[in-house]
Amino acid sequence: MKVNTSIPTFLTLICLLVLSSGCKDKTKTEEAQKKVYPSDIMSAINHWKLILGDGSNAGIAINFENKDFFYTAHDDQGNWVVYKAPNSGDTHGSSNNTRTELAQTKKWYPEMADDRLSASLKVKNVSVTGDARVAASYAVVVGQIHSADGHENEPLKIFYKKFPGQNKGSVFWNYEINTAGDDNSGRWDYSTAVWGNDMSVVGTSKNDYPSEPEDGIELVEEFSYEVNDYKGIMYL
Repeated sequence: MKVNTSIPTFLTLICLLVLSSGCKDKTKTEEAQKKVYPSDIMSAINHWKLILGDGSNAGIAINFENKDFFYTAHDDQGNWVVYKAPNSGDTHGSSNNTRTELAQTKKWYPEMADDRLSASLKVKNVSVTGDARVAASYAVVVGQIHSADGHENEPLKIFYKKFPGQNKGSVFWNYEINTAGDDNSGRWDYSTAVWGNDMSVVGTSKNDYPSEPEDGIELVEEFSYEVNDYKGIMYL
């Protein structure tokens, strides 16, 4: 994943990206063998803290890598940051989901900032086990923003979701809204499709999958997004 941020934001990235290729001459071989850390690719990484898929907090990840969860890979297009969040990993904090993510300490304030977040990425794998009736099954979150509004709302979660046996998956924007109850018991979700289907398209039974989206995204197909928050309105 390649990420640019124009001003401080809260950023969560969870991706499964593994890319590699050979080099045809000595110069390219030497370049490929040169040590490259994720912080060499993401210049603003010092604004974020790294959470790994084993549940640990690695802090500011300058000149840091973890071969199990967070490292770099190279292909014909250049260097990439690889994030792994295996089903067998451990969770962090109050979450029930395994994650390898960069989380910035400054959140987005509604109507108080002009923020921008952009990323280019490829998803290599999603889980092949789950319950087709559960909206978040077979999915990975590739972008997330927390709002500092006192309710712990998450106005943006960008999901990539692909059902087993299908070639194309969906990318959708999900809004987690917490407006009632100290324990977020009043949470509800709103989802809208970007490519393919939104979160509401699920199976009728555990192993019954809906039709494959015609305008979806394949695994290892590069796509990009840009999020802008301007005067209280968020644009994707």
